[in-house]
Amino acid sequence: MPKVSVILPCFNVAPYIGACLDSLLNQTLSDIEIICVDDKSTDDTVTIIKKYAKRDNRISLIEFPHNQGVAIARNTGIEAAMGEYIGFIDPDDYVDLDFFEKLYDVAKREDADIAKASLITVNVNGVHTPNRLNWAVKQDKLNFQYEFTSAIYRKEFLDRYNLRFLAGCSIGEDVNWQIKAAYLANKIPVIDSTAYMYIRRSDSAYCDLLTRKKIEKVCWASADLLNWANAQDSMSKADYMNILRSVYGLLLNNVPRAMTHQDKELIGQHIVDAYKNTQYKEDALKRNFKSYTRLPLIRGQVSKMLRTLAYKKKRYKLFGFIPIIKTLYAPMQEYKIILFDLFTVFKCVRGQWNDSFYICGIKVMKVAH
Repeated sequence: MPKVSVILPCFNVAPYIGACLDSLLNQTLSDIEIICVDDKSTDDTVTIIKKYAKRDNRISLIEFPHNQGVAIARNTGIEAAMGEYIGFIDPDDYVDLDFFEKLYDVAKREDADIAKASLITVNVNGVHTPNRLNWAVKQDKLNFQYEFTSAIYRKEFLDRYNLRFLAGCSIGEDVNWQIKAAYLANKIPVIDSTAYMYIRRSDSAYCDLLTRKKIEKVCWASADLLNWANAQDSMSKADYMNILRSVYGLLLNNVPRAMTHQDKELIGQHIVDAYKNTQYKEDALKRNFKSYTRLPLIRGQVSKMLRTLAYKKKRYKLFGFIPIIKTLYAPMQEYKIILFDLFTVFKCVRGQWNDSFYICGIKVMKVAH
């Protein structure tokens, strides 16, 4: 049994795969296996992998007959892995030469399900930017909500909980999987002396703008994570609220990356659906939407809405970017803003001396007459 199995999901990475394999074959920990899962590449990726495999029998290749996506490629690698621990590396990245040795040593010493190293982002211009997640993970293992490739995972642990990536999901699937793993892990020791080198490219899965298909995947990853959290009977409120950061983050952080108004509406609909299914609604709203709900009030957007003539429907944006429909005048002289005709997100209740402003039922502001 090798100490570490390293899984590489490959698709049209011919320009980069050589440097990645070189960093793996020269690891100070030699007792590793390297499982390349090719997702039906159309370039020279397979040819390059086969050349490397002839030189070193630690490399194996699994070829898909048709493209199935990165999640299934990683899951296939997990099933094939024989190592005590499993690591994941994207084939256009690379790692320090002592990366797996140091991670394996700390994992064994601590008897840990997961062990994490540092991650350094390398931009196309060569600038190296160390990420600072390790400090947060030391405070709470549930802060390990991204950078999943900077760690190794005990194989028995993944099999025990059937931890697999969301099949068919190509963006957000890593966050979805990683949070589940972090919650279920017994501990996550952290080391700062070795690093995963994440190469930031414009043609990677993460780019500035998202297609409709990718937005649908992100929404799926968020909804699945929320459903999973709701099903954990023994989960504490603190852990649940921590996980909600990513449930809503997957949605809110991608609204600016949507290319069309309709795509933003789709994300907005999923935000509403997530809020309806969220436990501890008041706390969730305050923690996850605090900065978004207050800014429109501070900028005077609400007063502008209220000055608009009654009975007139106009399109505005909640949190600065999510489309909403405004309706004026209702029983008890309430002003209401309805999101997609499904959910009252804003309400102004008239009082004798002041008006109270509510968003999703939570009072956020009181203004004297």
